[in-house]
Amino acid sequence: MSNTQRLEIFSFVDMLAAATAETGLDDFGSDEFRDALQHIIDSTNTEVVLSELGGMAFKGEVQRMLVNRLRFTRDLKRHPEILEENVDDPIIILGMPRTGTTKLQRFMSADPDVMRLDYWRMFNPAPFPDAVPGQEDPRIDAARQAIAMMGQLMPKWMDSHPTAAEEVDEDVFLQLYTFKSMVLYMFRPVPSYQAWMETQSLHDTYAYQKQMLQYLQWQMVGRGGQRKGPWIMKTPVHLSKMDLLMEMYPKATLVCTHRSLQQVIPSHCRLMESTRQLYMGKTDLLEIGRACVGDFSSLMAQHLKQRDAMGDKLQILDVRYEQTRDDPIGVIRQIYERAGRELTQHRIDAMLSWEKAHPMHHAGSYSYRMEDYGLTPASIDAAFSEYNARFMR
Repeated sequence: MSNTQRLEIFSFVDMLAAATAETGLDDFGSDEFRDALQHIIDSTNTEVVLSELGGMAFKGEVQRMLVNRLRFTRDLKRHPEILEENVDDPIIILGMPRTGTTKLQRFMSADPDVMRLDYWRMFNPAPFPDAVPGQEDPRIDAARQAIAMMGQLMPKWMDSHPTAAEEVDEDVFLQLYTFKSMVLYMFRPVPSYQAWMETQSLHDTYAYQKQMLQYLQWQMVGRGGQRKGPWIMKTPVHLSKMDLLMEMYPKATLVCTHRSLQQVIPSHCRLMESTRQLYMGKTDLLEIGRACVGDFSSLMAQHLKQRDAMGDKLQILDVRYEQTRDDPIGVIRQIYERAGRELTQHRIDAMLSWEKAHPMHHAGSYSYRMEDYGLTPASIDAAFSEYNARFMR
């Protein structure tokens, strides 16, 4: 089959049926996801020239998400106390991609007294039916296999954003189970889905994400264990939804990272290129440049507007990339003070031990050129002029 042939990847009804057949369950929970899933399926089927491999990958992702929805709904019926778990006080890192958010999240998550968002838990939040108490959770190996395949198919991604089953990652993965996320149009050009998304409230997405966090906490400590401390969360998509963050997590500590957009934008273009190559085979670098600037300039405009609207209601700590790079312990000390946590020597030692094992570019070095994506310093500065005036002086 030709890599340039448009494929009818799947239908809404077939995907629900496949997930039901795999699990023997048929209750997917609240219905808000259905409209979103229908939109992403229709847009993918009609607007994206997916490769055969890309079609299989996307179909597999959708089925995994639906299977987890089914199992989560079942567990919630059996254990309504899941929603009694207190997750109100996370430390949430928001900021543009490539601004030090990953390092900051992973550095703090090395603290033995916090709750970690390990990739394997978010990849499959619902326990597998074949799990055996006392043995390694089979979800860990499932995540390892998926990451190994990712490393083969998207080496550029792994160079830029090293991923491991037992390492923490972005909490946006928990939002994907609602099928309402900018991630779904950032890494695949689906304009009708994106246009629909821009008209939608994400209240149900953030509410579902909170339930998923409660679900994970219940699995880890809710059945006789002890909660260690706050969850350490991060994802750039939170930039425009700080009001929802504060509604869902009223005791949250917000941290916003900043870096020159002349570094951020082309670096993220490289990530977009690697994922689009997986799904589509061929990529249009100039379109990637336009999409990246357009998506993130819109996101940042919303962020600045929300800062102004929330005023003193919004307490947020702003951190420059250079601070995180050069003095991460100093930055974390500020964050912990804001969160009312003590940065003990024991916690510092654990963080420094993680840093020693994960030096910069430990997974490989990479390079990028903004001109490959049709970008110039002037064009990037123009798209983010208000942001630069506030934070890059």
